[in-house]
Amino acid sequence: MQTKVETITPTIAKYMLEKNIANRPIRWSHVEKIAKEMLDGEWQVTHQGIAFNESGFLIDGQHRLNAVILSGKPVTMAVTRDCEARAFDVIDRGVKRSLSDIIGEDRRVVEVMTLALKIFHGRQNITPSMINCLLNTRFHGLCQDFMAKFKRIRGRVTQAPIRLGAIINIMEDFNCNRVFIYNQMKALETQNYEMMTPCCQSFNRQVMERKMSSSELLSKALAVFDENKKDIQRVVFNSEIIESANQRVKNIIKNQITQ
Repeated sequence: MQTKVETITPTIAKYMLEKNIANRPIRWSHVEKIAKEMLDGEWQVTHQGIAFNESGFLIDGQHRLNAVILSGKPVTMAVTRDCEARAFDVIDRGVKRSLSDIIGEDRRVVEVMTLALKIFHGRQNITPSMINCLLNTRFHGLCQDFMAKFKRIRGRVTQAPIRLGAIINIMEDFNCNRVFIYNQMKALETQNYEMMTPCCQSFNRQVMERKMSSSELLSKALAVFDENKKDIQRVVFNSEIIESANQRVKNIIKNQITQ
Protein backbone atom coordinates (compact mmCIF):
# COMPACT_ATOMS: atom_id res chain seq x y z
CA MET A 1 0.00 0.00 0.00
CA GLN A 2 1.40 3.39 -1.04
CA THR A 3 0.13 6.89 -0.26
CA LYS A 4 1.23 10.18 -1.77
CA VAL A 5 -0.21 13.66 -2.17
CA GLU A 6 -1.36 14.37 -5.71
CA THR A 7 -3.09 17.19 -7.57
CA ILE A 8 -6.54 16.07 -8.65
CA THR A 9 -8.03 18.00 -11.56
CA PRO A 10 -11.67 17.62 -12.70
CA THR A 11 -10.41 15.50 -15.62
CA ILE A 12 -8.43 13.20 -13.33
CA ALA A 13 -11.41 13.00 -10.96
CA LYS A 14 -13.66 11.82 -13.81
CA TYR A 15 -11.12 9.16 -14.75
CA MET A 16 -10.85 7.95 -11.16
CA LEU A 17 -14.63 7.73 -10.83
CA GLU A 18 -14.70 5.31 -13.75
CA LYS A 19 -13.18 2.82 -11.29
CA ASN A 20 -16.07 3.34 -8.86
CA ILE A 21 -18.17 0.14 -9.06
CA ALA A 22 -19.31 -0.79 -5.55
CA ASN A 23 -19.91 2.37 -3.54
CA ARG A 24 -23.02 3.78 -1.92
CA PRO A 25 -25.39 6.18 -3.69
CA ILE A 26 -24.02 9.72 -3.96
CA ARG A 27 -25.21 12.20 -1.34
CA TRP A 28 -25.13 15.38 -3.35
CA SER A 29 -25.65 17.66 -0.35
CA HIS A 30 -22.32 16.36 1.00
CA VAL A 31 -20.65 16.81 -2.40
CA GLU A 32 -21.87 20.41 -2.53
CA LYS A 33 -20.53 21.08 0.96
CA ILE A 34 -17.06 19.79 0.01
CA ALA A 35 -17.10 21.70 -3.29
CA LYS A 36 -17.89 24.93 -1.44
CA GLU A 37 -14.91 24.33 0.86
CA MET A 38 -12.71 23.90 -2.20
CA LEU A 39 -14.01 27.07 -3.86
CA ASP A 40 -13.68 29.08 -0.64
CA GLY A 41 -10.08 27.95 -0.15
CA GLU A 42 -10.97 26.01 2.99
CA TRP A 43 -10.00 22.59 1.66
CA GLN A 44 -7.22 21.01 3.70
CA VAL A 45 -5.01 18.04 2.83
CA THR A 46 -5.46 15.34 5.49
CA HIS A 47 -4.94 11.59 5.77
CA GLN A 48 -8.41 11.16 4.27
CA GLY A 49 -8.46 11.35 0.51
CA ILE A 50 -8.76 8.85 -2.33
CA ALA A 51 -8.13 5.10 -2.06
CA PHE A 52 -8.01 2.24 -4.55
CA ASN A 53 -7.88 -1.45 -3.74
CA GLU A 54 -5.46 -4.03 -5.10
CA SER A 55 -7.64 -4.51 -8.17
CA GLY A 56 -7.57 -0.80 -8.98
CA PHE A 57 -11.16 -0.09 -7.94
CA LEU A 58 -12.09 3.04 -6.01
CA ILE A 59 -13.03 2.23 -2.40
CA ASP A 60 -12.85 5.66 -0.81
CA GLY A 61 -13.35 9.23 -1.97
CA GLN A 62 -16.21 9.28 -4.47
CA HIS A 63 -17.76 12.31 -2.75
CA ARG A 64 -14.44 14.19 -2.80
CA LEU A 65 -13.89 13.39 -6.48
CA ASN A 66 -17.37 14.55 -7.40
CA ALA A 67 -16.73 17.73 -5.43
CA VAL A 68 -13.60 18.38 -7.51
CA ILE A 69 -15.68 18.07 -10.69
CA LEU A 70 -18.46 20.26 -9.29
CA SER A 71 -16.04 22.98 -8.18
CA GLY A 72 -14.11 22.85 -11.44
CA LYS A 73 -11.00 23.48 -9.41
CA PRO A 74 -7.89 21.26 -9.03
CA VAL A 75 -7.03 20.39 -5.43
CA THR A 76 -4.35 18.38 -3.70
CA MET A 77 -5.23 15.35 -1.59
CA ALA A 78 -3.77 12.08 -0.39
CA VAL A 79 -4.13 9.17 -2.82
CA THR A 80 -3.62 5.62 -1.57
CA ARG A 81 -3.25 2.69 -3.95
CA ASP A 82 -3.12 -1.10 -3.50
CA CYS A 83 -5.22 -1.18 -0.32
CA GLU A 84 -5.95 -4.70 0.87
CA ALA A 85 -9.54 -5.83 0.40
CA ARG A 86 -10.00 -6.07 4.19
CA ALA A 87 -9.33 -2.33 4.50
CA PHE A 88 -12.76 -1.88 2.95
CA ASP A 89 -14.29 -3.11 6.22
CA VAL A 90 -12.90 -0.37 8.45
CA ILE A 91 -12.29 2.59 6.19
CA ASP A 92 -13.87 5.93 7.16
CA ARG A 93 -15.79 7.40 4.25
CA GLY A 94 -16.63 10.76 5.85
CA VAL A 95 -20.38 10.06 6.03
CA LYS A 96 -21.82 7.30 8.19
CA ARG A 97 -22.86 4.41 5.97
CA SER A 98 -24.66 1.17 6.45
CA LEU A 99 -23.63 -2.26 5.23
CA SER A 100 -26.12 -1.89 2.38
CA ASP A 101 -24.41 1.37 1.38
CA ILE A 102 -21.02 -0.32 1.36
CA ILE A 103 -22.15 -3.41 -0.51
CA GLY A 104 -24.37 -1.46 -2.89
CA GLU A 105 -27.32 -3.78 -2.27
CA ASP A 106 -30.96 -3.39 -1.20
CA ARG A 107 -31.12 -2.86 2.57
CA ARG A 108 -33.76 -5.60 2.94
CA VAL A 109 -31.52 -8.11 1.16
CA VAL A 110 -28.52 -7.18 3.30
CA GLU A 111 -30.59 -7.51 6.50
CA VAL A 112 -31.37 -11.15 5.70
CA MET A 113 -27.79 -11.92 4.65
CA THR A 114 -26.44 -10.25 7.79
CA LEU A 115 -28.75 -12.20 10.07
CA ALA A 116 -27.75 -15.49 8.42
CA LEU A 117 -24.07 -14.62 8.85
CA LYS A 118 -24.56 -13.67 12.51
CA ILE A 119 -25.98 -17.15 13.12
CA PHE A 120 -23.25 -18.82 11.06
CA HIS A 121 -20.34 -16.98 12.69
CA GLY A 122 -21.90 -16.74 16.16
CA ARG A 123 -21.15 -13.04 16.39
CA GLN A 124 -23.02 -9.74 16.09
CA ASN A 125 -20.42 -7.74 14.19
CA ILE A 126 -20.62 -8.64 10.49
CA THR A 127 -18.16 -6.99 8.10
CA PRO A 128 -18.54 -6.22 4.38
CA SER A 129 -15.95 -8.90 3.59
CA MET A 130 -18.15 -11.52 5.22
CA ILE A 131 -21.12 -10.41 3.15
CA ASN A 132 -18.96 -10.37 0.03
CA CYS A 133 -18.49 -14.13 0.49
CA LEU A 134 -22.22 -14.57 -0.12
CA LEU A 135 -22.55 -12.26 -3.11
CA ASN A 136 -23.55 -13.99 -6.35
CA THR A 137 -24.42 -17.23 -4.53
CA ARG A 138 -27.79 -18.94 -4.86
CA PHE A 139 -28.67 -17.66 -1.38
CA HIS A 140 -27.98 -14.09 -2.45
CA GLY A 141 -30.01 -14.54 -5.61
CA LEU A 142 -32.98 -15.92 -3.69
CA CYS A 143 -32.81 -13.01 -1.25
CA GLN A 144 -32.94 -10.61 -4.20
CA ASP A 145 -35.81 -12.46 -5.89
CA PHE A 146 -37.75 -12.67 -2.64
CA MET A 147 -37.39 -8.98 -1.88
CA ALA A 148 -38.36 -8.06 -5.45
CA LYS A 149 -41.70 -9.78 -4.87
CA PHE A 150 -42.35 -7.97 -1.59
CA LYS A 151 -41.68 -4.29 -2.09
CA ARG A 152 -42.45 -3.13 1.43
CA ILE A 153 -41.67 -4.26 4.93
CA ARG A 154 -44.69 -4.38 7.23
CA GLY A 155 -43.48 -3.96 10.78
CA ARG A 156 -43.27 -7.08 12.90
CA VAL A 157 -44.71 -9.63 10.49
CA THR A 158 -42.08 -9.31 7.77
CA GLN A 159 -38.95 -8.81 9.88
CA ALA A 160 -35.61 -10.19 8.67
CA PRO A 161 -35.87 -13.46 10.70
CA ILE A 162 -39.23 -14.18 9.08
CA ARG A 163 -37.91 -13.49 5.59
CA LEU A 164 -34.90 -15.68 6.36
CA GLY A 165 -37.21 -18.51 7.43
CA ALA A 166 -38.98 -18.41 4.08
CA ILE A 167 -35.72 -18.34 2.12
CA ILE A 168 -34.19 -21.21 4.09
CA ASN A 169 -37.18 -23.41 3.25
CA ILE A 170 -36.68 -22.64 -0.44
CA MET A 171 -32.93 -23.27 -0.22
CA GLU A 172 -33.40 -26.67 1.41
CA ASP A 173 -35.88 -27.97 -1.15
CA PHE A 174 -35.47 -26.72 -4.71
CA ASN A 175 -38.75 -28.44 -5.65
CA CYS A 176 -40.74 -26.97 -2.77
CA ASN A 177 -44.02 -25.18 -3.43
CA ARG A 178 -42.77 -21.61 -3.76
CA VAL A 179 -46.28 -20.36 -4.50
CA PHE A 180 -47.32 -21.57 -1.05
CA ILE A 181 -44.41 -19.73 0.59
CA TYR A 182 -45.02 -16.54 -1.39
CA ASN A 183 -48.75 -16.63 -0.60
CA GLN A 184 -48.12 -16.93 3.12
CA MET A 185 -45.65 -14.04 3.06
CA LYS A 186 -48.13 -11.97 1.05
CA ALA A 187 -50.84 -12.83 3.58
CA LEU A 188 -48.60 -11.60 6.40
CA GLU A 189 -47.59 -8.51 4.46
CA THR A 190 -51.19 -7.53 3.67
CA GLN A 191 -52.66 -9.00 6.86
CA ASN A 192 -55.08 -11.06 4.77
CA TYR A 193 -56.28 -13.45 7.47
CA GLU A 194 -58.31 -15.58 5.05
CA MET A 195 -55.19 -16.39 3.00
CA MET A 196 -53.30 -17.58 6.07
CA THR A 197 -53.05 -21.25 6.96
CA PRO A 198 -53.93 -22.23 10.56
CA CYS A 199 -50.19 -22.30 11.27
CA CYS A 200 -49.70 -18.83 9.81
CA GLN A 201 -52.74 -17.48 11.68
CA SER A 202 -51.34 -18.75 14.96
CA PHE A 203 -47.96 -17.20 14.20
CA ASN A 204 -49.52 -13.90 13.17
CA ARG A 205 -51.45 -13.66 16.45
CA GLN A 206 -48.33 -14.41 18.48
CA VAL A 207 -46.29 -11.77 16.63
CA MET A 208 -49.00 -9.17 17.15
CA GLU A 209 -49.45 -9.98 20.82
CA ARG A 210 -45.85 -9.68 21.98
CA LYS A 211 -42.32 -8.94 20.96
CA MET A 212 -40.25 -12.01 20.05
CA SER A 213 -36.53 -12.58 19.88
CA SER A 214 -34.87 -13.07 16.52
CA SER A 215 -34.30 -16.75 17.36
CA GLU A 216 -37.96 -17.33 18.19
CA LEU A 217 -39.15 -15.54 15.05
CA LEU A 218 -36.84 -17.59 12.84
CA SER A 219 -37.70 -20.95 14.40
CA LYS A 220 -41.44 -20.29 14.09
CA ALA A 221 -41.17 -18.83 10.58
CA LEU A 222 -39.52 -22.05 9.40
CA ALA A 223 -42.74 -23.85 10.40
CA VAL A 224 -45.02 -21.21 8.88
CA PHE A 225 -43.41 -21.59 5.45
CA ASP A 226 -43.34 -25.40 5.58
CA GLU A 227 -46.41 -26.63 3.70
CA ASN A 228 -46.31 -29.90 5.62
CA LYS A 229 -47.02 -27.97 8.83
CA LYS A 230 -49.76 -25.69 7.49
CA ASP A 231 -52.49 -27.22 9.69
CA ILE A 232 -50.65 -26.84 12.99
CA GLN A 233 -52.94 -24.96 15.37
CA ARG A 234 -50.23 -23.34 17.47
CA VAL A 235 -46.58 -22.68 16.62
CA VAL A 236 -44.35 -23.53 19.58
CA PHE A 237 -40.64 -23.27 20.23
CA ASN A 238 -38.04 -24.35 22.75
CA SER A 239 -34.25 -24.50 23.01
CA GLU A 240 -34.04 -27.63 20.85
CA ILE A 241 -36.19 -26.09 18.12
CA ILE A 242 -34.07 -22.93 18.18
CA GLU A 243 -30.85 -24.93 17.93
CA SER A 244 -32.28 -26.94 15.04
CA ALA A 245 -33.29 -23.72 13.24
CA ASN A 246 -29.84 -22.20 13.71
CA GLN A 247 -28.17 -25.36 12.48
CA ARG A 248 -30.28 -25.32 9.32
CA VAL A 249 -29.09 -21.78 8.63
CA LYS A 250 -25.46 -22.71 9.36
CA ASN A 251 -25.61 -25.65 6.97
CA ILE A 252 -26.98 -23.49 4.17
CA ILE A 253 -24.43 -20.70 4.62
CA LYS A 254 -21.51 -23.13 4.97
CA ASN A 255 -22.52 -24.77 1.71
CA GLN A 256 -22.76 -21.41 -0.07
CA ILE A 257 -19.44 -20.08 1.19
CA THR A 258 -17.49 -23.25 0.39
CA GLN A 259 -18.83 -23.71 -3.12
